[in-house]
Amino acid sequence: MQLRPTVFAAVPQIYDRFADGIRTVINSGEKGGLVKKLFFKGLAAKSAVLEGKGSSYCCIYDKIFAKVAAGIGFDRVRIMVTGGSKISKETMLFVRCVFGPIVNGYGATETAAAACLTLCNDFTCFEDAHVGPPMAHTTIRLRDAKDFNYLVGDEKDYKDEATQAKFKQGAIKNGGEILIRGVGVSPGYWDPSVDAPGTAGHGRKTNGMAAKNATDFIKDASGELNTFCTGDLGVMNQVGTLSVQGRLKCTFKLANGEYVASERLENEYKQSEFLDFVYIPPNITADHIAIMCVVAGPDARTGKDNNVRKWAEANGMAGKDIKEIVASEKFRARLLADFTARADEKKLKNFERIRDASKIFCEYSEAYPEGWKAGVEINGHKEELLTQTMKSKSKQLDMYFAATISTIYGAKK
Repeated sequence: MQLRPTVFAAVPQIYDRFADGIRTVINSGEKGGLVKKLFFKGLAAKSAVLEGKGSSYCCIYDKIFAKVAAGIGFDRVRIMVTGGSKISKETMLFVRCVFGPIVNGYGATETAAAACLTLCNDFTCFEDAHVGPPMAHTTIRLRDAKDFNYLVGDEKDYKDEATQAKFKQGAIKNGGEILIRGVGVSPGYWDPSVDAPGTAGHGRKTNGMAAKNATDFIKDASGELNTFCTGDLGVMNQVGTLSVQGRLKCTFKLANGEYVASERLENEYKQSEFLDFVYIPPNITADHIAIMCVVAGPDARTGKDNNVRKWAEANGMAGKDIKEIVASEKFRARLLADFTARADEKKLKNFERIRDASKIFCEYSEAYPEGWKAGVEINGHKEELLTQTMKSKSKQLDMYFAATISTIYGAKK
């Protein structure tokens, strides 16, 4: 019996692993040199067409892509959805070329998943870094996040001297915290202590959710809790799309007064061909950032450890242990070049850049990612470094990298 077409939904890291795994198999030559040549030539040609930068494309490429998709069951998938964190341009184009239509969503569990959604062939989301317009059932608005220098209004709308001074210094950014309202928004978190008299839960001890409701939801005139405060920083673009700048709780202030949206920068810097994971730990004692980098072992099946070995062979380090390679000054210098190129491409500000190789730590980990999700030994007990959907747990990562963070932020600029 033929299965009906399906929708496949996953976080970006899953699509990254599909793309990296397929590249590894194709590059290995197991499918033959001609197939390898046609696959990558077709990928480049189709990507150029999708971005509006080319028109030379042959249908034979689609036959190769169809065989690749069928090999892992994606011939039965009608459309793919991604969300939970930012997906790279390279991965999204790869998926669109090889598997088919893919859209990028933004939302939360409290908003019944997607509140914004990109269009299948809208690749401006990469240049403009947006997550699409609000969906039909959703209203998006922003509110000031003064502590992070994000304001919704114009300079004339703020009369206090402190805010006026920030405008004159050029520290204010247009935007604010993203608030979501609509029929898909939860009425709030359940707390047994607020159940109506006569119900089974009435009179029970609170689970703390009543207090959380007061901060995470806003009541409308009818008394319903139907506006969710996401804790995300965002900007509404002129064409009606939403750009997410990062999490409020993942934003920290440097000693020079600048605010760093670490999650957004991690998404940019992890595009290196060598790295499977990056983490930017918070720092309030200096005016620069540092970065923790991980190259995963062969069990991750991304092929990036092979990229490191190939680089080592071409740079006088053939035969050395991969742990020694990734810890070397020469490799950190190569990563710095990658990070600088990415910062130039994305026009990152000076305080958002990795200044020199002394601010880079890199390790080889055979435990990443499954071992990190299961828990690693820290101070005599297990701590999970990643959620099951591959999101970073910052508190646990700070513990895991504690000694390195202390050393690296004290390193000379």
